[in-house]
Amino acid sequence: MSSFSSLNVGSLAIHAAQRGLDTTGQNISNTATPGYSRQRVDQVAIGGPTVPAIWSRYDEAGGGVKVVGVSRVRDEFLEARARVAHSGLAETEKLEQAFAGIERTFGEPSSTGLQSRLAEFWNASAKISNDPHAEAPRNLTFERAIAVTNHLNSMANQLTTQWADTVTEVRANVNDVNVMAKDVANLNRAIRNNTISGLPSNELADQRDLLVEKISTLTGATTERVADGQVSVKIGNAYLVSGVENSAVKLVATGADPRVSTLSVQWAAAGDPEAATATAEFFNTGAVSIATTSTSGGSIGEISGQLKTANEVVPGYLSKLDSVAMKFMTTVNGQQTSYTDPISGVTSQPFTADGTPGAALLSGTNASTLQVITGKAPKDLAISKGNPVGVPPALDGNNALAMSRHLADATGADATYRGLVVELGVESQSVTRTGQAQTVVARDADDARENVSGVSLNEEMTNLIKYQHSFSAAAKFITAVDATIESLLNMVR
Repeated sequence: MSSFSSLNVGSLAIHAAQRGLDTTGQNISNTATPGYSRQRVDQVAIGGPTVPAIWSRYDEAGGGVKVVGVSRVRDEFLEARARVAHSGLAETEKLEQAFAGIERTFGEPSSTGLQSRLAEFWNASAKISNDPHAEAPRNLTFERAIAVTNHLNSMANQLTTQWADTVTEVRANVNDVNVMAKDVANLNRAIRNNTISGLPSNELADQRDLLVEKISTLTGATTERVADGQVSVKIGNAYLVSGVENSAVKLVATGADPRVSTLSVQWAAAGDPEAATATAEFFNTGAVSIATTSTSGGSIGEISGQLKTANEVVPGYLSKLDSVAMKFMTTVNGQQTSYTDPISGVTSQPFTADGTPGAALLSGTNASTLQVITGKAPKDLAISKGNPVGVPPALDGNNALAMSRHLADATGADATYRGLVVELGVESQSVTRTGQAQTVVARDADDARENVSGVSLNEEMTNLIKYQHSFSAAAKFITAVDATIESLLNMVR
C-alpha cells in the first residue's frame, strides 16, 4: 500500500467514526421518542482487488472500511409477539371497563341498591297486616312499589347509556383505523421511493410501524413484509393495507335498542362515507365482520372487546334485569288479583280496604318501561283475602301478609336478582384475573422487544467513547502518514 493510499484508509476510518458518532447522537436524542428503534452503523472491511493477475500478487493490508448504511435494530418475531400481546390486553381492558360500569350500575351490596328496595317493599306490605285500617302503611307500601320501579328504570337506562357510549367509542375507533390505514399506505409509498433512490428511511419506518401497532391493538391485525421495505396489514384473511393501497372499514348497527341491535365492523364499499379514506378502487367486498363476538370467533383487539360489550355483555345483563322486573310485576299483580289460603288451599280474589276487588298494580314490558299503572293510588292495594260468594268480606290484612312472604320465593324477583349479582361478581372477577395475566404477558413482550430495539443510554455512552477513540486514532494515523510522506519528500530534496 502506498503512502497516499494510507491517507485514503485514514479518511475512510474518520468517516466511519463520524457516522458512528452521528448515529449514536441520533439514538440518544430519541431515547424518549415513542416507536423509535435503535439504529446501528453497518460497516464492512474493504479488501484487496478480486481480479487475478499473472506474475503478481497483492500483499497489502486492505483498503480500509466502508459504511454501507444505517439499519434499525429490530426483531420481527418479538414485534409480532408484542402486537398480539397488546391486542389481547386491549380487548381484556375493554371488558374490564364494561364490567366495572355494570357493577357501578348495580351497586351491590348496598343499603340503597335494588335488593334493599325490594326488601323494603315486601316489609312494608307486612306492616299493613298489622293494622289493615291504617292509611300510613298502605301509603308507605305504595311508595315503596314506586321506588322499586324507578330504581329498575334507572338501572336499565344506565345500561342503555353504557351501550350507547360503547357504540360511540367503536365508531371513533373505526374512524381511527381508516385514517391510520391511509397513513400507513402513504408511508409505505415514501419508504419505497426512498429505498429505490438509496435514501435513508429508518425514521419513516418507525412512524409506519408505530401506526401498524396501533391498528393491531384496535383490530388484532397482522403484518406481512413485502418488497422495498413496505408492509401489508391483514385483518382476518383480507388486506386493510396492501403496499401503497388501503381499504376501509365501517360500523354497522341493526338498531338503537341494545336488546335487539347487533353491531359489527365490516369492510366499506364504494359509496360508503368511510370509503373516502380508501385508495380508489381498492375495496374488500362482502359483509365479512372483522371483529366479531366471542360466540363466532374472529379478531382480538380493543374493537373486539367493545363489540363483545355491545353485543353480549350489556344486552345480557339488561335482559337479566328485565327478567327481574317482569318477575316482580308478575308476583305483585298476581297477588293483587288472586289470594290462595295457605291452609285450605282455596283461591279467591282479594279486595281493598274499601271492599273493591283487587286489580293489577304494575304494567310494562321490561325494566325500562315498568311502572305503577297511571291513576293507581294506595287505596288500590288489595290487602285482605276474599270470602266465598254471599259472605261479607272482612278487613284482615291477610293478602298484604301473603304479599310480604314473596320475599322468600325460591324463584322470585329477589332470588333472581341475587343470582344475577353473584353471576356478575364471578364474571367480573374472571375478566379481572384474565386482565392481570394478560398484563404480565404484554409487559414481558415489551421488555423483550425493548432489550433489542430500545435505546440504552449506558450502551450509547460506551459507543460514544468507542467512536471518539476511533476518530482520534484515525486522525493520529493520518498525522503519522503525513509525517512519513513529508520525511520521504525531504529525503529527495
